[in-house]
Amino acid sequence: MRCAICEGLARELRDAWRSDQQDIRARFDETARSAGRDPETFLFQWITSLARMPDGDFDSLQSARYPRVDEVRRKWKEHETRSGHSGLRSGWRSAFIFDTVMRGGYGSLRGR
Repeated sequence: MRCAICEGLARELRDAWRSDQQDIRARFDETARSAGRDPETFLFQWITSLARMPDGDFDSLQSARYPRVDEVRRKWKEHETRSGHSGLRSGWRSAFIFDTVMRGGYGSLRGR
């Protein structure tokens, strides 16, 4: 069964993710340059530090870094509570997985 609200939220999430990612990428490049660091090395060290963060700290950081996505997640949680439809659950990892699935072209399989 398809839900127009869920589909709309999925589109909103995709668009929010793209917008927030562009902002993050611009800040990341600027930070690496201003620190005089090789962007690839800087990225590896940054990702490693994220992987070591406790879940609560990681969630707080992601909410601050992805404000548009965070707003869509909040709306989806409200819809999930009212409708009983499963959404993104409560973690950021679900949002990352959703983005990967959509980028991989698997979003078109939802109607099958």
